[in-house]
Amino acid sequence: MQADAFVLTATGQPLARRSISIASPAAGEAIVEVDACGLCHTDLGFASGAVAPKHALPLVLGHEIVGKVVAAGGSNEALVGRKVLVPAVMGCGTCAYCKAGRGNACPAQKMPGNDIDGGFASHRSDGRHVAVHIHEVGVHVVAGQRRCLLQVVPAGPGDDGAGVFGAFGAGVGDPT
Repeated sequence: MQADAFVLTATGQPLARRSISIASPAAGEAIVEVDACGLCHTDLGFASGAVAPKHALPLVLGHEIVGKVVAAGGSNEALVGRKVLVPAVMGCGTCAYCKAGRGNACPAQKMPGNDIDGGFASHRSDGRHVAVHIHEVGVHVVAGQRRCLLQVVPAGPGDDGAGVFGAFGAGVGDPT
C-alpha cells in the first residue's frame, strides 16, 4: 500500500511530503493508520541538525504515535480495528531485558523516527512490537507544557501498573 508521509530529506529544510510504500503485514506485524503523532523536542533536534538520527536520511520522523490497526498478520489480527499506542522504544524481544519486560533498556532497541520510519505519515508498519491497545492500561492524559511527553508501556512481570515515559521521564507504577 502507499502512504502519505512528511519526510526529513535534509536537515534545516522543511519536511517533504512524499508517498511511501508499506508492505502487507507478515505474521506478527500490523499496519497502523496514524490518528496523531506528537512533535517532540527530539524531532526538532533531528530536523534542525542539532542531533543526528541513527538512520540515514531520508527518514520519517515521529515516535509518539496513536492510531488504529487497519491490517495485521498472525497473532496481531485481533488488533484490527482497535485504537493503539505505538511504543516509542521497541526492544528486540529476545534479550534478557526484553524477557524481563524491560524493552526500554534493550541494547538493540529501535525508535520510530530515529532508527526506523516514524509516525509523521498516514500509515506505518510495525513488526512484533505493534502496539498497546489503549484499553489495556488505565491512562489519564496530562498535557505537557512544552513538549509531547506521554508514552505508556504495559506492566512487566511483577509490576502492578504501567510505566509512563517521556522527555522528562516518570517511572513505573499505577498510572491512575
